[in-house]
Amino acid sequence: MRKKLYIFIFVFSIINSISFAHPDLISGLKIWLKTDYGVVYDENYKVSAWNDASGNGCVFSQSNPDKQPLYIISIDSMNHKSAIESDNNTLKLN
Repeated sequence: MRKKLYIFIFVFSIINSISFAHPDLISGLKIWLKTDYGVVYDENYKVSAWNDASGNGCVFSQSNPDKQPLYIISIDSMNHKSAIESDNNTLKLN
């Protein structure tokens, strides 16, 4: 009985990791924002545009430098992944 449970957990883990690793395969996906794709930022790490990775052509943008979000190259607690720090209503969808 234990072998069946372990096999189920292993298969479930593989299915989960595949579906989360490829959100572009999700039916009906409208937008997919990734911090390692399509981010346009300046030398001060201020984000002026963030392009959608879903293939639907959405672009979040902010032309006002005072309201532009901050691109963070690496966060230790997030396994050194990048992030974008933003206040509410700072990005506009085009």
